[in-house]
Amino acid sequence: MAPDCNPIGPTTHLLSGFFKRSIHRNRVYTCKVQGEQKGLCPIDKTHRNQCRACRLRKCFEADMNRDGGKLQQDTLQEATARLLFTVISWIKQIPAFVAMSSRDQNILLSEGWRELFLLGLVQWDIPLTFPAILSPSSRRELHGNDEGITGPIDDVKNLREVVSRFRHLAVDPTEMACLKAIALFKPEPFGLREVRNVECLQDQAQVMLGEYIRHRYPQQLTRFGKLLMLLPSLRAIKWSSVDELFFKSIVGNTSVEALVLNIFNGDRV
Repeated sequence: MAPDCNPIGPTTHLLSGFFKRSIHRNRVYTCKVQGEQKGLCPIDKTHRNQCRACRLRKCFEADMNRDGGKLQQDTLQEATARLLFTVISWIKQIPAFVAMSSRDQNILLSEGWRELFLLGLVQWDIPLTFPAILSPSSRRELHGNDEGITGPIDDVKNLREVVSRFRHLAVDPTEMACLKAIALFKPEPFGLREVRNVECLQDQAQVMLGEYIRHRYPQQLTRFGKLLMLLPSLRAIKWSSVDELFFKSIVGNTSVEALVLNIFNGDRV
């Protein structure tokens, strides 16, 4: 637990107010530190006012919700918040990605973070039950609608179906890493400057996946194709549904995409 967000600590009240103001007013903070220490300012009772960007980061890492309270342990919201930070951390460790221009990094991240998040749901084996995902109003709809399941309930059904396909194939960690790279390095997004470089990186990820499968699963001749064919199913899930189902209860109406970009770039909403 982050020390500055400890619910029994002396600064909890002040921190909760700061967190709620930042989220509800869509505040954007920037860490002024340069170099490798950017985004790593010490946050404690003495230094909490020195860097608002890093102060808010501590709150997100401690899984505060948008009302300034601590999320309960073992909740879907806590798991998804941690998963989002894990996804961003994983991206930051890819040398080829870090070497790109900030413009191309942001474009690829905007286009690919939700697919990486969904792959993370598969990898972490997070239960996707209706009670855990749906809002109270949608749960009432599930039990009281005699004319079929619509809206967010349909979204959950589609999501569960896609995730079940991945889990049925029992994707191992090496395969998952390759799939994530393929999903991240998409040359199609408009505005990319290093299109050829991105295309080559995606090709390399596909080659690595194919070679690995041939050596690790020599009897499963169709496994490579099946895995690649699963990626488009992730894109078929409405991105607005991902934001609504997993992040609205945490950040409200704040743009999740903007939040992701700010976290990656060392800034915070």
